Amino acid sequence: MTQSGLSGFFSLETHLDADRLNRWLTLIANIAVVAGIIFLGLELRQNNEILQFEAGSVYFQNRVWGVNKSLENPEFARMIFRARNGEELDDFETYQVRQFYRRVFLGLNWEYSQAEAGRLELSHNDRWREIIKENRYAVAEWEWAAKNVLTSDFVQYMSN
Repeated sequence: MTQSGLSGFFSLETHLDADRLNRWLTLIANIAVVAGIIFLGLELRQNNEILQFEAGSVYFQNRVWGVNKSLENPEFARMIFRARNGEELDDFETYQVRQFYRRVFLGLNWEYSQAEAGRLELSHNDRWREIIKENRYAVAEWEWAAKNVLTSDFVQYMSN
C-alpha cells in the first residue's frame, strides 16, 4: 500500500464509524447487563417463594406427624395419653415417649428458626410450654434436648 492508501484507511471518517460502532456496542452491553440484573432479581424472588412454600410444607408435616402417628397406632396414642396423665411407663415405653417428645422439640426448634428468618409464623408454642412443665416425660426430654440438640435461642424463647 502506498502512503496515500494508508492515510485513507485511517481517515477521520473511518475513525468516526469505529467510534459510533463502539458506542452502539457499549449501549448493547449495558442493556444486556441491566437485563441480566432484572433476570437475576426475578430468579431470587422465585427462589424465595419456593423456600417459603417448602418451609410451609415442612411446618405442616411437623404438625400432622404426631396426629398421624396416633391415628396409625392406637397403642402409641394410649401410651402418650398415659404419659400425659402421669401414669408409670415401662422402660421401652419411656424411651418411645421421650423420642416422640424429642422429635416434637426438634420440629418446634426448626419452626422457630424459620420464623426468625421470616418464613413462618409461630403458633401453638404456649401449649407446648405447658406440656414441658406438666409432663415428667416431656420435662426429662426437654432438659436433655435443651442441653444437647436444641439451639440456645429456641430454648430461651420457650423458657419465657
